[in-house]
Amino acid sequence: NPEPPPSGDFSPMDACTCNSCASCTSSLNDSLCDSVTMIADISSVPGGYCIGGPINFTSKVFDCGGYSITGNGTGSAIYLSNGNSYDRIQNCNISNFTYGIYSNLSTNQSNSNNKFINLSISNTTYGIFLSAYPIGNYNFANSSDHAFSNISIYNSNYGIYHYTYASGNSNAKSVYHLFSNISISNVSYGLYFYTYSFGNPITANSSFPSFSNISISGATSNAVYFY
Repeated sequence: NPEPPPSGDFSPMDACTCNSCASCTSSLNDSLCDSVTMIADISSVPGGYCIGGPINFTSKVFDCGGYSITGNGTGSAIYLSNGNSYDRIQNCNISNFTYGIYSNLSTNQSNSNNKFINLSISNTTYGIFLSAYPIGNYNFANSSDHAFSNISIYNSNYGIYHYTYASGNSNAKSVYHLFSNISISNVSYGLYFYTYSFGNPITANSSFPSFSNISISGATSNAVYFY
């Protein structure tokens, strides 16, 4: 069984295990599983999502246990969306996907307070992709307070891509994310933050990221890019 999480963060009721995309997603969606630990490598994942952000994936631990999730060059290893909050994803080796970690929020969706710890991500288009993009008038997408620590990203086009976009009287917010002990190497872009809005009144807010101990090497375009 995995080491129990720190007191105050989680209070596991039951520890479950998994050995495939389907069984891991099913266990994370099981209300009886507060923690889910991989017990084998998962390889040759087809396009789409391996871990597809099931609705009950909230306030849980997903522990890869040092095992690998390997794709076929498309899709996403771990996908999070509306309501996937207060989770912890840790000890994963992820490779050969379009998106390693993909948090995607569209119209009237939100998530917050997820922790990503001890991850190795390689051979991706986007190592980590955070997106808040509401569509239509008077809608919102809110992402906040995610923490990324002890993460290595290499041999990818983008290390961390942060995308916040608002239009047509909508409100997009992606704020207060923490990045610490991050190593990014052999990429086109290390940190890429894109914030854009048009229309009136609209708001696209990507304020207050926090960075500490960030190492970027071998970036062929920009190590850090803010737009």
